[in-house]
This record gives sequence, C-alpha cells and structure tokens, in this order.
Amino acid sequence: MERPHAAVRASEELVRLINEVTIPIRKLYGMAGLIQITAVGATPDEMTVRVWTRRSIDPDKLAPNIRNAFLNYLVDSVPCEWFRCRFVDPDDPERCLREIRLPYARMARRAGLLGSSVILIEPNVAPKRQAFRARLLAAWRRLLEAWPPGTGPEDVAGEGPQQIRGS
Repeated sequence: MERPHAAVRASEELVRLINEVTIPIRKLYGMAGLIQITAVGATPDEMTVRVWTRRSIDPDKLAPNIRNAFLNYLVDSVPCEWFRCRFVDPDDPERCLREIRLPYARMARRAGLLGSSVILIEPNVAPKRQAFRARLLAAWRRLLEAWPPGTGPEDVAGEGPQQIRGS
C-alpha cells in the first residue's frame, strides 16, 4: 500500500505547485471577473480545477478560457491529457454544479496563441516560466514514478469516481 500513498503525496505536491505558480493567472480572474479558481487535482491523465463565481457566466465559454490561460502560462510543464473544470456552488464548494473536461496536452503546441481573457506579455512571462518550469516538471516526474500502472484516480485516492453533472 506504500505506492498509492506515494502517488497521493506526489499528486498533492503537484497541485500545490500548480496553485503557487498560477497565482498571477488566478488573481486576474478573481480581480477582473470575480471568478475563483483553484487547482484541486492532478493525475497523469488529468488536471482538475475548482471554479466558482456569483456572476452569471456560461461554463461552456469559461472552461476553455481558463484552460487556455493555464496552457498559455504553463505551456508543457504539466503535460496531462485532460483539463477538468469543476464548477461549484459558491455557498457549498463540495456541491458540483457542472464539470467540463477539455483536451489539454495536445493543445500545448498552440500555447501562447490560445484565446483567453488573460493576456500574457511573453517578455514578462518567459523569466517566470523559466523559474517554475523545472520545479513543475520534477513534480510531474515524481507523480509518474509514484503512480501505480493501470490505476485511475479513484483507485489511488480511495474515492469513487466523480459523476459529471450537467447544468
């Protein structure tokens, strides 16, 4: 059972780093759009963010916007296949209102060109990206090494699969 615990720890470490390095992105959504975004999960297959707002915003438009902002900023530092936006009730963050799953890694080749409400100025972002890229990739490698082959997130975390809910 040591290996699954190592996978959980590696996933938690990667989530912590994602939240740390994406503060500039997440802060812009919070200040300009009153949208709160927090990375809450990372597996070899998927990065999950929790999103809440009291504003009336179409999740089908907001989810790709958030994914694109993360990709434009992180580029290939977290090369998971999928990006999941979990829209939650602002009064009850455990209550999922809607989940949207989008391709992630295959979009990385277009990073920097993807449309998002967060506009990055490459000469300003490049030094920051260079500083965090090695840390994120090292955490990614630790996650891959600790992740038991042939298991899904529910097998490692000990939780059942999350149901994807419509709006």
